[in-house]
Amino acid sequence: MDNPFDREKYPTLAPECLVIGQFIGWKLDYEYASTEFSLRYVLSPIGATDDTTDLTVVGSSVDLTDDTYWVFEVDTAASTAYGVTKDTEYRWDLILTQTGSGNETAIRSGFMRFFTSSSDRRSHAEIMLGQINALIEGRAKNDVSSYSIKSRSLTKLGVDELMKWRDYYINEIKRTGGTVDTGKKRIKTNTVQVGFI
Repeated sequence: MDNPFDREKYPTLAPECLVIGQFIGWKLDYEYASTEFSLRYVLSPIGATDDTTDLTVVGSSVDLTDDTYWVFEVDTAASTAYGVTKDTEYRWDLILTQTGSGNETAIRSGFMRFFTSSSDRRSHAEIMLGQINALIEGRAKNDVSSYSIKSRSLTKLGVDELMKWRDYYINEIKRTGGTVDTGKKRIKTNTVQVGFI
């Protein structure tokens, strides 16, 4: 059984989601000496939201068994203190600071979704797949591809187009691994897992 608090076992990528009130940790393999540089994530909410404050996760350089990593941790108290009260999408920048000069630059960017503990934690691809399946099911019950009301007309996606999008999102879930109720990613199905004894 994996120990989610064991820094040796932390994933080596920033998480795609964070569940408020739960611990999460990850590590990055960057060769920036902690005597000369510091690393931190700055997370900014996207779109109209009550949560307008930027959040920060500061990294620390840690010697682990196989290498030195920059370790990032958000403990239970910190994630609760963020005060996020609804599902919110954040854009993050990984900021590298040169200690001596104070110069800063973003070396990576990405997105992270914050979920409340009672939220639906499906990935975008999983949500879209569910909606497409519902459309296809609805088609089976009421097969109307287009209709007109007065001067307006509406044409729905054809079954062939829906099936193409359905296949696309199935492949996207397989590629990314999707998410599970804990907010952690599933093992990617197109990745070979190798272990050494």
